[in-house]
Amino acid sequence: MDNRPILFLIGHAGGFALSYAANFKIAFPKPCPFQLEPLELPGHGGRLSENLLMNLLDMEADLRSQLLKKAQGREYAIFGHSMGGLLGYLLSANLKERYDSAPEWLFISSSSIPGQFSIGNDLLALGDHDFWRACNRHFGSVKKVEALINDDSLRELFVPILRADLGAILNHSQAPWPRLTCPVGVIYADGDTVTGLDMAAWQRYFSQPLELFKVSGGHFHPLDSPDRIAEIITRLYNSGARERTCLK
Repeated sequence: MDNRPILFLIGHAGGFALSYAANFKIAFPKPCPFQLEPLELPGHGGRLSENLLMNLLDMEADLRSQLLKKAQGREYAIFGHSMGGLLGYLLSANLKERYDSAPEWLFISSSSIPGQFSIGNDLLALGDHDFWRACNRHFGSVKKVEALINDDSLRELFVPILRADLGAILNHSQAPWPRLTCPVGVIYADGDTVTGLDMAAWQRYFSQPLELFKVSGGHFHPLDSPDRIAEIITRLYNSGARERTCLK
């Protein structure tokens, strides 16, 4: 029986959680201190044949169902990048409220706080070609697929997914937003679309002091350079006395 804590992984808008599992598997030391479990949304990754979800509440409910089936009373943490960070926060809030369960740690990577996004609904009004180009100008791309950005088949696959995900983010409204008690680590990159001040704003949603880290890279730093993320997650999870990390 695997007694390691589970690290649940939630991907970015238009992305696949499986990509994070594959990259983190290589980045973590051997043997891996966590059982890595991607939480894939319908219409993403291995669930491409399923209908996309159009709002964050349905997305969170789907992720929660997966997590509860896989956790089975074991210790777990949640890592979410970009949209995945927002979903990780919503997921943690509902797990606490409905099941009196919470992650040992929540790791939020390059995700703005609710309602403060660097894009607007005007992006969703663009045609597919312009929408794809605008998204890549704003967010950048994963280094491994930069050469494929102009590939028509890639655009046709990802535009509907990305449009549905970004629409769910932009059109979501919820009040009040809960304040969580679980420890949280927040991570962003020096070349990110999300700034350190954006990430520091997460403090208002948590009762414990957040741990704030800046790494090198762009918006998709967890996929381009996962080693630093693995190091941060391992150190925080295993730390008994939590050291305060200051924003530099």
